[in-house]
Amino acid sequence: MNDKFDNDSEKYRVIPHFKVERLIITYFVISVMVSACISSFLALSEASNWGISFIFYCLYAFPTIFLFGGLFSFLIEHKWGTPLIVKRNRIFKYMYKLFLYVIAGFIAINIFWLTITYSMPSFTSFKEFFLINDLGIAGALLFYHFLLLFHITSIFKTRSRERSNY
Repeated sequence: MNDKFDNDSEKYRVIPHFKVERLIITYFVISVMVSACISSFLALSEASNWGISFIFYCLYAFPTIFLFGGLFSFLIEHKWGTPLIVKRNRIFKYMYKLFLYVIAGFIAINIFWLTITYSMPSFTSFKEFFLINDLGIAGALLFYHFLLLFHITSIFKTRSRERSNY
């Protein structure tokens, strides 16, 4: 009976309640940072009033990045398993997750486009394909790298706490 419970918990990767709250707060902070970066980039590219454009872009960017970025990041980091060959090498693991985040950004921006316009974008050239999808891919990669920075800082914090306890 005990063995079955252990196998089920390993199979479903049960996450404690406090870790879920921490993940949501982390994804919220990262979403604010990424949406501010993307919104400021888009607002600066326009010649009109920067402040109003920034707020307008944030109204669309933040919910999209928080919902899709948080969802895809949770799936990539906690639910989808990584192949054994990737787990053994840090560079392969980084490149594998980078590739998954690029695909997630591509999917997220196309779902966003479908939700806003009620139609899938049609591409007549490869350049148009990247003009539409580059913001989703850039947002996903920013999200991934901000998440890596959060992981690195949390590792340093836990190591400094362990050293201070001795």
